[in-house]
Amino acid sequence: MSRAALALALGAAVLAAIVAVAWRAARWRPRRLPEVPPASRPGPSDEELDSRIILRWRALGFLTTLFMALFLPAYFLLEPVRMRSEERRLEAQAVERGKLLYGPTGFNCAQCHGPNAEGGLVPGGFQGKQWAAPDLTTVYQRYSKNRLVPDVWEFVRLTIEMGRPRTPMPALGVRFGGPLNDQQIADIIAWLKTIQRQVPLVTSTDARAVFSANCAVCHGPDARGGQIGPDLTRVSSRLSRDQLRETITLGRPGTDMPPWGTRLSPETIEALVAYIESIQRE
Repeated sequence: MSRAALALALGAAVLAAIVAVAWRAARWRPRRLPEVPPASRPGPSDEELDSRIILRWRALGFLTTLFMALFLPAYFLLEPVRMRSEERRLEAQAVERGKLLYGPTGFNCAQCHGPNAEGGLVPGGFQGKQWAAPDLTTVYQRYSKNRLVPDVWEFVRLTIEMGRPRTPMPALGVRFGGPLNDQQIADIIAWLKTIQRQVPLVTSTDARAVFSANCAVCHGPDARGGQIGPDLTRVSSRLSRDQLRETITLGRPGTDMPPWGTRLSPETIEALVAYIESIQRE
């Protein structure tokens, strides 16, 4: 081996040794002593307690108190506004759902009560006779002064849920075998509330025409009784004139007779009483 080759090999060996030593030195860490448990560590001195630490806690307490002093009144003032806004949002959603449930894409109440809930004819009639479904846009006006209906919308809810005996109105609540749950019924009522309207009092004294337009659907065109209402041509044997007037005005307990005092003027009711008295038979 020549001297040059020997010197090159020796230099390479020395360089390798230096690299190895440097690598070991870089990886070397002094042996860590076990940590002293927190409870065994020396606490802060009296000077620290009286200055830096106590000031830190005082500052934290001040900031916390300031936050609560500002946050609680702001929350107290703003929370009712937020709740009202949330209520309006939920009510708007309920109204939209109720409108869809009422229409042909929902449970199609419109097929009887009309597309705008202003009344209509029951498809196919009822028990072989034509049947007019009532106007739902005036339901509040009709029952708001009824002494037997303290809560109009609760009455409407029960009507939807349980149906109406002796009429084409079926029970729609799930508890009575129908398809609507409580939320869906509440949604339909929410929509009905938005479409209520006040109908002017009927002031006509043409009792026969008023009877045909309003009473005949239940009591029959000749007042001799229908699917719902009793025979009125013999009513004088059961009711006095004052009782008949009161029945028309306020309705009848436990029956389907609604109050007409919110839709017919006193003069019209008086004309109806006279008309019914005129058609009495033995």
